[in-house]
Amino acid sequence: MLWSKAIGAGGAGGGGSISLVGHSTSSVAGESPLSVDLTSLTGGLSNAPEPGDLVLIFISGTGYSNNNYDIGGITTTGYVTQVDRFAYAGAAGYRSIVTVGYKIMGTTPDSVVNCSTASSSFSSQIAHVRVYRGVDAITPIDTTPSTTSGENTVVDPPPITPISSVYLTVSGGSLSGEGFRSGSYSSNDLDNVISTAAGNAGSTFITLSAWGDSLSTVDPAAFVGSGISTYSNTAYTAATIVLRPA
Repeated sequence: MLWSKAIGAGGAGGGGSISLVGHSTSSVAGESPLSVDLTSLTGGLSNAPEPGDLVLIFISGTGYSNNNYDIGGITTTGYVTQVDRFAYAGAAGYRSIVTVGYKIMGTTPDSVVNCSTASSSFSSQIAHVRVYRGVDAITPIDTTPSTTSGENTVVDPPPITPISSVYLTVSGGSLSGEGFRSGSYSSNDLDNVISTAAGNAGSTFITLSAWGDSLSTVDPAAFVGSGISTYSNTAYTAATIVLRPA
């Protein structure tokens, strides 16, 4: 899930605002290439990024046991990986994997983000891209991202404490487990939630949102599942980052 909020002024950030240019999602099951188109964005200012825009990609994946199966990699050059294949395998063996990366677009913005191809037919991956305008080009990530994991329970994104008094916070979570090929997530305190499922031997959910908070530790509520009858034999991973405005 992604979430953001801009408040106040001063602090380490420039005090400006961050706008959503648009977002796009892609998913695959098994050993299929994963990529996200950047020329047909929806939900924001434009259908494609412009020079200086920040492309944020959140990849969630399902594997099994302690093997990452090449899930969660970003193969397009120039991306900085803030959370690199953070993974957790529950007692039942399902493995949840999360990657978060970003790239600031140059003179000729990318038209696609390519991700690694899983090396197992039992895997699945989802990539969600959000493009933002107004992010600080020198220090786009305001503070060290936070991560968390668990099993047999709902996805609960980790808290984070921003440095700047104006910022955008982004959270995402992945749930892995047999039978999770449908259902969705929502949030009691996050806006603009997007929930996607991709199924195979295990399935992956990703939920993203945007909102804001005051200059204090921000702890988003656990996701609320719909159409999910049980969390038995599941594993989840989640990450929260903060974007600094220009």
